[in-house]
Amino acid sequence: MRIRESVAVADDRGFDQPIDPWWPDPETDDADEIDDAEGGAEDADPRPRTRLSVRMAALLPVLPVLAAQAYLAWKLLWIDNAFLDEATYLYAGHQEVGHLAHGTPIATYQTFFSGAPVLYPVLAALVDATGGLTGARVLSMILMLLATLAVYLTGRRMYGTLAGFFAAALFAALGPTLHLSAFATFDALALCLLAWSTYCVVLFAHGDRRDVLVYGAALMILADCVKYASLLWNPFIILLGGLSGPGFAAWKCSRSWNLQRLGMVTGTLLLLAIIIGRQPYFDGFLSTTLTRSPSTTPAGAIGTGVAHWIGALLALATLGLLLIGFQAYRHRLSWAEAGTAAVLLAAGTAAPLNQLRIHTLTSLNKHVDFGALFAAVLAGAFLARVIGAMRLPRTLRALAAAAALAATVGPIGWFGVAQAKTMQDEWPNSTAMIAALEPLVHKGPDRYLVEDPYVAAYYIGSRVGWSQWADTWSTAFTDQATGRRLTGVPAFEAAIEAHHYAVIVLSFTDTATTDEQLAPLIGRSGYKLVAKIPHKDALGSGHYFIWTYTATP
Repeated sequence: MRIRESVAVADDRGFDQPIDPWWPDPETDDADEIDDAEGGAEDADPRPRTRLSVRMAALLPVLPVLAAQAYLAWKLLWIDNAFLDEATYLYAGHQEVGHLAHGTPIATYQTFFSGAPVLYPVLAALVDATGGLTGARVLSMILMLLATLAVYLTGRRMYGTLAGFFAAALFAALGPTLHLSAFATFDALALCLLAWSTYCVVLFAHGDRRDVLVYGAALMILADCVKYASLLWNPFIILLGGLSGPGFAAWKCSRSWNLQRLGMVTGTLLLLAIIIGRQPYFDGFLSTTLTRSPSTTPAGAIGTGVAHWIGALLALATLGLLLIGFQAYRHRLSWAEAGTAAVLLAAGTAAPLNQLRIHTLTSLNKHVDFGALFAAVLAGAFLARVIGAMRLPRTLRALAAAAALAATVGPIGWFGVAQAKTMQDEWPNSTAMIAALEPLVHKGPDRYLVEDPYVAAYYIGSRVGWSQWADTWSTAFTDQATGRRLTGVPAFEAAIEAHHYAVIVLSFTDTATTDEQLAPLIGRSGYKLVAKIPHKDALGSGHYFIWTYTATP
């Protein structure tokens, strides 16, 4: 049968230790039980283990990892109110649901979102409608738990159960992983899809099932649509389809043919997605991802951030590449195996290198977690090989694994929890500001200028239409006296002098320079300061300033 054949080849790859040094593998140790259960051999065990029971038993090692990740993420769910990104996607999702259900006019989110607004935002909005912000964050937690499970299964299929266990534990302990597990944005969904795409491709490369080729490509393209930046990892997943596994023995064809098949299926699905999205989506992809304007962040600052979040993981993965490369040099492993390790490490460093290219820290703490999916597998393989090389008895091998877990995952998890807590504190609690603003907002034609309006729009809801909110990032306004079309600060000044806004809210944070230019004019134009509300985040403290204008009779 296919399972027995694929594993037999895998065992001949030249590994120093069997594929699974300490836990029964459903595709090796229990192959006889599977055959007996399927074929009904006369000498079968009276109570043979079924395929399902074997598969479920294989998941037992990862359950403590998932439980720990869920516990740590659960504690983060209740910290603070909605972050700007969370509020933006949830509010847009509700707007998209209204548009899909009733044809309600909405903003062209597809032109400036870095992912398709009809995917994650709609899903999250449906959850938010019943479970609120906490429900949307729980959705992210479930998705990240599924991603960790996929990391375990990928590592297990490539390097054995112990390697898969270490890979899952290392990935789950990272600060970015815990942060995304309690963060209601499209990152968790995209990362989950990418992780399962990788697992499907690895299954195909090992000759397990033919249909997973299509599943892997489809999940990959779906991840790309959910978050356009996921495209960065497509080449690495495709390369894994050609380099990992036993090669010719998997499907009686060359590795290059496997690459071509996976590449053609993926390319076809990607082209179909582009055709469906058409120009507005492509414009959004270009502006937010492909042709994003470079920033001026020093390379040292980006490197420091990478070292802070995933430095230890990359160090372990690098050691894994060196070890596998040395074994390939000594002809104890194939060069394809060394190439697979190189692809995993390259995927782990893809996000930092890309952000070094455009000199920006924006979303780096989230993007490095996408690469960590791959680096964790290689790091887990390194730890498993080191333990396997000790040639210890079963009991001592378990103790050595526990010691390795404490020495590596322990410190990473300790710092990871603190990092996740810091990330959750990066935005101010706007509860008091929303409470002060809500009585000032009424149904009608009034317009509201808020520095970052999506948080207010999310909490206030349908009482105000999306077009009545304005931010301080950019605007255009026609001067009533001259008829000129103004943009930027002059447009804000003309709109304020014309009392275009009923309420103005500034926090002097994201657009501090613009705020400082507008604040004196607001007071001179008849607006009254009605609230000054303190706020504090990880970067410092400040105040929300709320002005209102009431026309005199």
